[in-house]
Order: sequence, then structure tokens, then C-alpha cells
Amino acid sequence: MNLNKLKQNKKKLFAAAAVLWLLVCMFVTPVFTTVTLTFENDPHGEVVTTVFAGPGENVSGRDDHHRVVVNGVARIFFGDLQYGSHCSLKRIDPLDQHYSTGEPLTITGLTVSKNGIQTVDLTGDKLRTYFTVNSDLDLVGEDGFTFLVTGEDSQMLPTEAFQTLCAQTPFVVRLLGAFGSGILLVLAILLVRWFTRTIAGQGLFSKLIFCVLFGGLFAATLMTIFTGFWNPFYLNPDEYHTLSAVNYYFSHFMPPDMRDPAIIDSYAIYGTTRHSEWTLFYFLTAKIGQFFADPIIRVRFFTTVTFCIMAGIALKNVKKNWALSAMLLLTPQVWYLFSYCTSDSLDFFMSFLCMYEVMKKDSMLNRVLDEPFCKKQLLYMALLGLLFVQPLWGKPTFYVVLIFIFLVLLIRLFYTPKEKRMTLLWKYLGIVGFTLGIFTIRYMITDFPYYGLFGKYQVYMDMMEQTALPEYKLSTPALERAYSMSFMEKGITLEQLLIGFDFNKNLFRTFAGFFGSYAFGARDWYYTVMAILYLAIIGYLLAQAYRKKDSRTWWEIGAAALSMFIQYALIVYNAWVVDFQPQGRYLLPIVFYAAYLIHRTDCEGKSKVLRILLCLTCLLSLYSFYTVGIPNLVSVHGIQA
Repeated sequence: MNLNKLKQNKKKLFAAAAVLWLLVCMFVTPVFTTVTLTFENDPHGEVVTTVFAGPGENVSGRDDHHRVVVNGVARIFFGDLQYGSHCSLKRIDPLDQHYSTGEPLTITGLTVSKNGIQTVDLTGDKLRTYFTVNSDLDLVGEDGFTFLVTGEDSQMLPTEAFQTLCAQTPFVVRLLGAFGSGILLVLAILLVRWFTRTIAGQGLFSKLIFCVLFGGLFAATLMTIFTGFWNPFYLNPDEYHTLSAVNYYFSHFMPPDMRDPAIIDSYAIYGTTRHSEWTLFYFLTAKIGQFFADPIIRVRFFTTVTFCIMAGIALKNVKKNWALSAMLLLTPQVWYLFSYCTSDSLDFFMSFLCMYEVMKKDSMLNRVLDEPFCKKQLLYMALLGLLFVQPLWGKPTFYVVLIFIFLVLLIRLFYTPKEKRMTLLWKYLGIVGFTLGIFTIRYMITDFPYYGLFGKYQVYMDMMEQTALPEYKLSTPALERAYSMSFMEKGITLEQLLIGFDFNKNLFRTFAGFFGSYAFGARDWYYTVMAILYLAIIGYLLAQAYRKKDSRTWWEIGAAALSMFIQYALIVYNAWVVDFQPQGRYLLPIVFYAAYLIHRTDCEGKSKVLRILLCLTCLLSLYSFYTVGIPNLVSVHGIQA
């Protein structure tokens, strides 16, 4: 009886809180505001439009909300509070830099939306009525809003009439604001409640560790989303070439023939195109992104969602399988990988899921391998085959993850009792069979009609020769090729490559945290401390293995060491024979091998040393991304630089 009464009281309390929240939001409304400027023609180069909006009367640095103009549209969005007749929008800088082309530009429209509802729509002469300009803008003609940029600080200043118009907030906007903010508030309360229950009963040390891991994953997720939705395309490695492949799938379902003239613009200076790859990244990014209007969100939404999924899995297992967090917290380079449009992100995500299946005790893979065989397991084997084929469709960098998983499962087979060994082997072969079968079926559908059974590589090489710039063609004499190409043919020895070109230094730095097109790095002390922490983790794992005196542990360490060596050797080979690119993103799969060894060493989460080391790398990574990554990738000053 008391229990029912308690439930009724909780329902009444919740209903009262909801009504109170609704009433509050009718007077002070949380508003997600979107200001959209549409140019008649896309401005030359990547330029920035800035909206200054905030609670104060005067413009301050905190009011800065900016966006790169893409395809003639600048869409700036920000959170706001609407109360009374207050208008937070104080100024618009249509081009936040000196536009030196000397050509006039025309803004054909300006709209303001609140919580998804359009409240302001101005075009042509109405813009002149509602905005004045400063001395760095000269209006041209008598009609429309055509202007010349004459200085470095062009400004559109809203009149009182615009502020009155912008402050108008329909009832439906207030209702949506109350509903949306209420849901976010409830989710935040549930998240905090889940976390407090998770750490309940733990000692002070464990609570502190969980707080750091939880906070690190949460902060990394927020920074990844923020950076992904605001940083411009041109700052990131090869993103334009990725976009050319994504844009194709906005209107197509099947991959194109590499010889199709319609995709000729997708070829890079090297004579390569993303359409030659097997990955599903471009297809999935386009099909999910087509539901969004913003040109940046529509090509990066899928990438950021996959990171959120990984962070959610790591958070859910932060108590019982905390080593999963290591895959995401050992370096901020992982966060950067998911803050722009690159197929490497899907390769990493699928590799994460593969390692999750290996490491989690009650995962689908381990249930199939541990439980007696039944027909239902065939479906699970097919699903596992679909999962394991994803890295095989990715870049060669991630093939090594499959090699590592193969070695780990092979070691497991050798340490299985003899009477169960044959059954386990057949299950392995079943999963491999489904994996290769899915790969073959996919090839027969998407590639065989174009290239036949073995002709794809020859077509790839022919197109490379046809489309590459002269200095990147393989037919060009080695000494006449671009500086970074064909070091071995140019007579540079392997020793010279590794020592004389700062190869290892650059490779480590771009692994530990270097952002943009490897343009924005931290100070030297950061990389020194990160190297010490990594070495401390490796040293501790080796010391624990020595103490355990368990042969299986040493075999697994050997598998990890071999996989790391292969990972490194592939990068060295590419830099020496093909193109000098000591890029840390090619080294990222080693976080999976390290996380697995951490899991095997401390699956119960009792090692204080390991958890302290991971927390330190997490905090240092947060420092790097927050102080170096975000300011250079997102801020206007970083963009202009």
C-alpha cells in the first residue's frame, strides 16, 4: 500500500515539476537559433560569416558565433534565451576578413529560425530597411543588398525595427523550447543518476578514477561534436576528396566505374579516387546526411554519431570492462579523426566493435565460441562475418586489426582443452567462411560487372597514370617526381629515411596529438610527457606478465608486438617506396592492441597503477585538444591563419 502511494506521489511530483517548467519556459524560453545568410554567388575561397548574439547590451567576445560559407550559404546556429522583448542578435559580419577580390557580393536572403520554426525572412530591399552597414562595407546600387568589402571588419548592424521583429516568439516556439529543454534536462538527470549508482559502494580511489574516465569520455564527445560541426573543410587532410565521393551517393546507390567521366573531378593529384575503395563510409554518410540541410552537418553527422556510440559503449562498461575506455582516451588524435569527414573513422569504429566482441565476456562472439553449437549460432556467425568484413573493406592500415584478432583467437584455440578444440576450430572456420563469403558476394555485385574477376587493380593503375599530375605519375623518372615521392628509387636508404627526415618524431607526434593537416601541434613538453606515460603503461604490462608467469599472456604480448611491428612496417614501406607520409592516423590501431593487453592484465579493474596512467593520458589529451585543437580548428583567428 505504501509502495503504491509512493509511486503516486512520484507521479504527482513529476507532473507538478513538468507544469512548473512549462510555465517558466513561457517567460524565459530556451531557443535554438539558426541565422542563415544566402549569397547570390559563392564568395571566392572559404570565408567566414560571424553573428554576434548574447545576453548583454554590448558586443563581447563571448557573443561570437561563426560559420564558413559553403555553396553560397552561411548557416550559424547557437543556443539562446528569449525573454520579453529582448533581441540577442547585435551584429552580423558577412565576411569576417578582408575580401580583396574587388568584386561586389549580393546577399539575397536572411532568415532566422527558432527551435526549427522560421520567424524572420528578409530578402532584397527589406535587408536595407532592417540593417545599416559600417565604413568597411559600401552598398552598391539602389535595389537589393549588394555591397563591396572595403576593410577588414565589415559589419551589418540591425536597426531597432529588426530587433523588434527578431524578438517576436510564437507560442509554438516557446512550447518546443520547453519540451526540448525538458527532455535534455531529464536525460542529464538520468545520466547523473546512472553514474552515481555505478560508483555506489566503491572506495574513494575508485570513485575518483570513474569520475575522470566518465568526465573524459563525456568531454571528448562534446569536443568532437563541437569541432566536427564548426571546423572548415580545408583544414583537414584530404577532406575535399572525401566529400567528392560522399556527394556522389546523395543521388546514387551503386558505386561507379572508376572510368566513368562523371567522377573525374573526384581524382586527386596522385591519380587516386575514393571511389576505388570498398568501404561503406561514403554511402552511409550520404544516405544519413541527406536528411540535413547544413552542408557541414550533412557530411559529418554520421562520423560524430559513430563516436558517440563508441563513447556510450565505453561508458556502459566503465566499471566491468574499463579497458574499452583506453581505445578512446589514450590519444586525442582519435577524437580529431571523428571531427571531420574521413573513411578512417568508420574503419576505426568497426575495429572498435570487433575488439569489443573479443574483449567482452558475454559478447556475441564469445557466446558463439563458448556455448554448445546450435543452428541459431549460424545467424550469429553471419552477423559476425558482416562485422569482421568491415575492416577488410577499409584501408590496409586496419587489416592489421584482423591479423591481431586472428592471432588472439589462435592462441585461445591452443589453450582450449583438446576435447573442445575441434569444435572451436569449426566455429572459427564458420565465421571466416561467412566473412569471405560476404566479401565475395559484395565484389560480384559492385565490382565484377565493371572490372571482371581480377581486372580492378589494372583499371586502378591505368586511371592513376591518366589522371595524376606529371610529378606524381609512376611513368615519370623518379628524380623528376614530387619531393615526397619514391624515396627508395631516388637513392635514399632506409637508414636515412628513419634518421635524417625526423620520421619517427613526426610519426609519434601526429599519433599523440597533431591537428588540422598536421599544422597545429602542442609544445614539446606535451609529447615528452605522453611518451613517458606510454612507456610506463608498456613497462607495467610487461612487469605484470613477468609476475604472472603465464605463457598465454606472453604469447598475447607477442601477438600485440608483432601487430605493432606490422603496423609500423606498413607506414615505413609506404613512406620509403610510395609517398613520405609519417602520419599518426595510420598508427592509431595500436590503441586496440594496448587496450586488449590492459584488459587481459586487469580485467577486474583492480590495478591502481594502470588506471592512474590511463587517467593521466586522458587528462593530458583533454588539455591538448582543448588548448590546441579547438582554438586552431574552430576559432575565426585559427581559420584565418
